[in-house]
Amino acid sequence: MCSSGRTTGQICRYVVNMNDMHEDIGGMGTGPMVELLHDGNGDGAYDDGGWQGGDSGGPCYFRKGDGVRVAGNVTGTIKWWPWVPKSYYCSQLKGVRVWNGSARVR
Repeated sequence: MCSSGRTTGQICRYVVNMNDMHEDIGGMGTGPMVELLHDGNGDGAYDDGGWQGGDSGGPCYFRKGDGVRVAGNVTGTIKWWPWVPKSYYCSQLKGVRVWNGSARVR
């Protein structure tokens, strides 16, 4: 999976950890979301090298066949423990459409 944001630009090498999840971020219930882990150098060890503050709202997307599919938008991160890499959260497009049925990707 990849993301694109104002602060970090395009970043790829996200791995889907969980799908269709709901989480409490900063006291706000959210979902459905995809939880991603980032493996910046492809060595199988996850890191904190994904999106940063200011990237929220940018697209989360992946390659499918000869095209690209948008999965949703950059929502936030959680650093669960100091010794564990961040979890990156992307609000799934289907959740955005529940909130606003006319939402479309251009």
